[in-house]
Amino acid sequence: MKLSVIACLVTALIIAAPVSAKYKETTSRTKLADGEIEVTTPGKFDQAGKTYVLTKDLSVATTEIFLGNNVTLDLNGHTITLVDGKYEHVPNYSFEDGLKGWDVTGAPGAKVEDRHLLHPIDGKNVCILPAGQEIVSPYINLPVANRSYYGFAITASDKMPISVIVENEKGEPVVCDYKLGDKIRKCAPMLDAAPKIGGGGVVAYFWGQPAGKYRIRVKAGKNEAVIDSVDIRPAMDAGIAIVEKTRPYAYQAGLMDGEKPAFVDYTKGRFGVTPEAGIPVVSGAGTITIRNGVIKAGFEGAMNCAIQSTATKAKVVIENVKIVNAGINTNAVKAAFGLLKDCRFEIDTPFIINRHTNEMSVVMTSESDPSEIAGCEFIGGQGCLAFGGKNTLVHDNFFANAQTVTNHYSIGVGADGAKIYNNVIEPKNGSGVYLYRNRDCEVYGNTFKINAAPPNNEYSKSDYSTNAIRISDYNEKEGSPKGCVNNKVYKNKISITGKNFEGADKKYMPMAYGIFMSTGGGQNYVYDNEVAVEHESPDKASGETFAFYVGGADNGGEFYNNRVTCNTTPIWVASRYGSATNTIMYNNVIVPKDPKGFITARIGWYKSLTKNVGFYSNTVEGGVFTVQVEDSKKEATCDVGWTLTVKADPKAEIVVSDKDGKEVTKKAADDKGVAVIRLAQYRVEGEKKVDCGPYTVKIGDKTQTVEMTKDVELSVK
Repeated sequence: MKLSVIACLVTALIIAAPVSAKYKETTSRTKLADGEIEVTTPGKFDQAGKTYVLTKDLSVATTEIFLGNNVTLDLNGHTITLVDGKYEHVPNYSFEDGLKGWDVTGAPGAKVEDRHLLHPIDGKNVCILPAGQEIVSPYINLPVANRSYYGFAITASDKMPISVIVENEKGEPVVCDYKLGDKIRKCAPMLDAAPKIGGGGVVAYFWGQPAGKYRIRVKAGKNEAVIDSVDIRPAMDAGIAIVEKTRPYAYQAGLMDGEKPAFVDYTKGRFGVTPEAGIPVVSGAGTITIRNGVIKAGFEGAMNCAIQSTATKAKVVIENVKIVNAGINTNAVKAAFGLLKDCRFEIDTPFIINRHTNEMSVVMTSESDPSEIAGCEFIGGQGCLAFGGKNTLVHDNFFANAQTVTNHYSIGVGADGAKIYNNVIEPKNGSGVYLYRNRDCEVYGNTFKINAAPPNNEYSKSDYSTNAIRISDYNEKEGSPKGCVNNKVYKNKISITGKNFEGADKKYMPMAYGIFMSTGGGQNYVYDNEVAVEHESPDKASGETFAFYVGGADNGGEFYNNRVTCNTTPIWVASRYGSATNTIMYNNVIVPKDPKGFITARIGWYKSLTKNVGFYSNTVEGGVFTVQVEDSKKEATCDVGWTLTVKADPKAEIVVSDKDGKEVTKKAADDKGVAVIRLAQYRVEGEKKVDCGPYTVKIGDKTQTVEMTKDVELSVK
């Protein structure tokens, strides 16, 4: 088992983990309480209301531990080891030793190169396989008969189709097909197939074979293929299984469609969703508790999960459990909803088969029932946590994401009303929180430490961003039910560090952002945060680093009362990601390292333009607020101004006109007679700066003239 990623992250954890993370080793007890049931072997534990207690370590080669509804499994300080069946890897499956061990008779042009800054997949090296050529592995022993295996290769692009053939000891292809009604879905061999955009796996899925010797053959299709991690592995094991239905769509097309197979080898007749006889079926409401011990992998499998539940109504409670798992598409927990408290998840998964699915370390799938995740440590993984239950709580956790595929954030939010607070989010590699088409969520009191990332496989010759928080609905129309609306980000401490990466492609641009806003469905709010932005080489930066980055946003948000320290321009509105409308930033304090010649905000880029964008009452310590227009035709516009606070009679009507007598705004004072109005000192119109004042303020029959060169208070009663 390769645990290098975990080892590095554990070192970081010792330095940075919060005191709220509380997993503690449990001392085993030998005396059981009255009514508790001793567990000494794997099996089915389904007597409702009972507590089952391990009194020794357990090891399983396949999925062999099943829980029923309303039971407790007390690990009692012991360890369950899953995927522990004397399995073997294809030697040199990730080509770190060149082509050693591979039969390249059919691939005279095959070569191995270090492309860790171009195609970082599994280790430094990849194999470049010319079109039509094929390589063949040595034989390995598959020790467990009749179970599911994946023969697979990771290929770097959806434009690189390959064929993956598993052969038995006679050199015959293993053939398996899935029967879906009157339709047949090809499983093995998998011919001339490709992953989705971003690269991923091509899988030959097979089962029902005798134990023995097998090998894998990979052939490039019409194009040259960049391949890595070519192996045959036990697939879809769970350390602890909670079953309502099975999910058997484990073949290539299903995986590319986003299917998430589960308990396939325990499906009645193999084809369908009904568990085979004898498997405890968990249906209806209930609570299943697992506590006090360790679950670890004995081998790097494929799509294996330490604790997996398909029960839709049963709450899964996991307390004080440490999970150490590794492999392709490796997970710690998959369940509908539950409570995860004081746990530790150490996950090493170098790549995943389809990055367009939420294959995080922990996945809570219910769209209705809330979960709570508290006091846990997430170390590694292609993303740490994804959840879907409305009003889910995520608090007092530590996240050290090891993301190398796109959009697998430390926390992927799939629910409205979620609260994410008091967490420490310090990815080894990757991003923080992703609010995607959510409403009414709050992200507050967290600490983020985000670094620009080295190239990933999908974006190694373009710009690629890591973000503390991304808020996005891909610019839905205002009012759309898919809009990302009324989310609040406040009182967080955010550190953003820009970096250059020596040896990366010259087109690669590492981007790092505090808040990345790309929303159209409605407004979102960012306030009272402390943001530190620093590029390690600000004068020679190959990428960009911003506190606030807005683009592809018809409702670009309100940013106010934030404090930003920086050694580079901290704001870009209407950016590389697209135009920006209805964006306002006010009462922010900007502290540049060197105020001389400092540009506070950039607006526009190429064809990205602005509309109804304003900066008001923002202060720059040691300098003044400045705007630089970046679009190609210098057509971007914005208002830069200050705040007029009027004190008048309650509900008094206040009319403000510009220097030409044109009404700018009309507003009623509140119940206390106060009205706050933001007015432009000047308007940026491309390369021009047009003064907007003075203004005339009329309240009843009284008028006053104001110049908006600073915040103004006006009392008219």
